[in-house]
Amino acid sequence: MQLSWGIQWLFWLAALAAVWASWGSGYSGSTPGFPQWQIDCLKMLPQHLKDHWRHHVGGLAMAGVFVLVALGLHLELANQWAYLLGGAGLMSLLASLPLSAATRGLLLVVVAYGVFSGWTDLTTLSLPLLASFSGLLLGKLWQLDDWDDLLLPGAWLVGLYWLTTSTLDNLLLPKISLLTVMLSVSLLLRGVQAVPAMKQVPRVVQVVFLVITGGLGAWLGVQNLLLQPTLLPWAGLFAGGIGLGMVLFHLADEPTGAASAEALPMPLQAGVMAFIGIGLAALLASRLFDTLAYTILAIGILSHQRLGRFGAVSVCFLLGRVLLQVFLQQYNTNVTGINIMHPYASAALYMGFGLMLLLPHGLNASQMTQHGNLKPEASASIQFPALAILWMSLIALGSAGFANYFLHVEATASLLLAFLVAGLGVGLLGTFKASQARSLPLVLTLLSQTGVLAIPEVLSWGNAADKNEKMLVLAGAFVLMLLAGLLAQRLASRRQPVQVS
Repeated sequence: MQLSWGIQWLFWLAALAAVWASWGSGYSGSTPGFPQWQIDCLKMLPQHLKDHWRHHVGGLAMAGVFVLVALGLHLELANQWAYLLGGAGLMSLLASLPLSAATRGLLLVVVAYGVFSGWTDLTTLSLPLLASFSGLLLGKLWQLDDWDDLLLPGAWLVGLYWLTTSTLDNLLLPKISLLTVMLSVSLLLRGVQAVPAMKQVPRVVQVVFLVITGGLGAWLGVQNLLLQPTLLPWAGLFAGGIGLGMVLFHLADEPTGAASAEALPMPLQAGVMAFIGIGLAALLASRLFDTLAYTILAIGILSHQRLGRFGAVSVCFLLGRVLLQVFLQQYNTNVTGINIMHPYASAALYMGFGLMLLLPHGLNASQMTQHGNLKPEASASIQFPALAILWMSLIALGSAGFANYFLHVEATASLLLAFLVAGLGVGLLGTFKASQARSLPLVLTLLSQTGVLAIPEVLSWGNAADKNEKMLVLAGAFVLMLLAGLLAQRLASRRQPVQVS
């Protein structure tokens, strides 16, 4: 793709400013400052690597296993092994360094932009994008703290994936340029929020300033760099995403410092209001614009340095909605979408909601909250036993694809839709031991979506399978679910989580 020099310079300058501001402010903006904070963290690095080495290599090892499986089954995904291993390896490598999730996310989005912005043949871009995003997801499951390191590069990868698989040739470059401009303005806003003077401004004034500045910056970028007056309304959508992100943060009433380690009781009305707000925003974005609007809305929410418990859930939902639309466009011949009145589609909807509603209980039974003193302020990182992560990843990656052995493609899409909507409800209204776990149901949904999109051969196998093959797959699925249940029961019977200092 041949983006204009002005757009490329805008992105690199915005990324540089955001990385410098995030790096200099440490984790919370109230730390000793730059460079003393980095020096202190580097002193802790050897002990940190020694204590947590399993979690830093787990994602890369798991991605390697899936590459070997793809090679053994002669899947096309095996040809993209470098992107799958690269995504998981970068996520694991940066997680081993004393950096905040925001800084890791900024570095990852810079790498993702550098790798894919210079791609010449866009017709071959979709599978590398999916493989990279899948690698990031696998790596993130081993280090669940904040979600910026996954969602920032994820917004760029998913948005670009949608454009390269659905947009007409004459509109492809303008839409990619629009996506890049919005991402650049979002990064600039992150840098602005790190200015010390901004921390003294009242919240209401911050909201107004960010919405006006972000909307005006997006408008100027579209007007002067894209030279596409018809795309100017997208600046309003981006500004709306900024406002929505601030509203979601205030609804969650995110605490600061050590209190953020454990999930506080969430008022029901806050979760309901967030659920309604996200749904209305997604509806308006899709009706007034197109599927890319979900990504632009997510980028607007990501303009905030702190997403909060609801902000991360909303971005996961919006990115998942884009991936669902890709699946519908590529594999569902029903031009009206999903007919949930079909028996199989209705059954898949029922099964998807049921599994997602049960998921928080399994997560709470197996997760452990470990406290460390690497960060300048006390905080928490969710950890799961390695076997639990392996089972979660395996079931998530294969759930939608192998479900097609018993369902047709439209019913498989219905299953993905159930995962997505129920995951949003569970993330906003469910009870979790730690606040960061609220996004995990939707992260597993994203993994399920990327799995079925990156391995389309499984859909063909399901359509052509005879009764004996279907019975074998059913037996295998039953064994996996039984083992997952036994694992959850065993983990639930273990000792209570302990603090590690």
